[in-house]
Amino acid sequence: MLLVVTGAGASNGCIDEDNLDPADRLDFQLSRIPIANGLFALNNKNRDVGVNYPELRGLAAEIRTALLRDPDRTVEDKLAAVVQRSDDETIRQLVAMRFYLRDLVSSRQMECADLLSQGGTYDALVARLRRWRSESSEPVLYATFNYDTLLDTAIGVGERLTFDSLLDYV
Repeated sequence: MLLVVTGAGASNGCIDEDNLDPADRLDFQLSRIPIANGLFALNNKNRDVGVNYPELRGLAAEIRTALLRDPDRTVEDKLAAVVQRSDDETIRQLVAMRFYLRDLVSSRQMECADLLSQGGTYDALVARLRRWRSESSEPVLYATFNYDTLLDTAIGVGERLTFDSLLDYV
């Protein structure tokens, strides 16, 4: 059996940029799903989603400032400190953040879909693992810690994936 584990870096590099022409490379760089410290960066793509969550503005600015002042700090470190606060305002901000992150990942994933229609690194990985599985008769298990479904989509190409319950997915 082979276990394949992916994390945020895998989605961030879901396309081999060296194989893109300059215009597509720029589109991809602007559309890619940001890794943790880029989730609250001030750019047009984040602002397009963030405008829907005004409750998040104060927290997003706080996180950005903390990350700029201490580049060794991670967004997870900062959020761990924020979660310790239990006031109503912080709770509203954290709820808004959850919806913002959902929408941000979803919108970026859809933008990447056009570029991925011709295949990406996940597609190449899954195809290679299918060949390996066929030759070795060993199963391949995938574990992803991403919020996007790019790996799920690559696995589903050429196979029928159905999940009748959460247990089927797990």
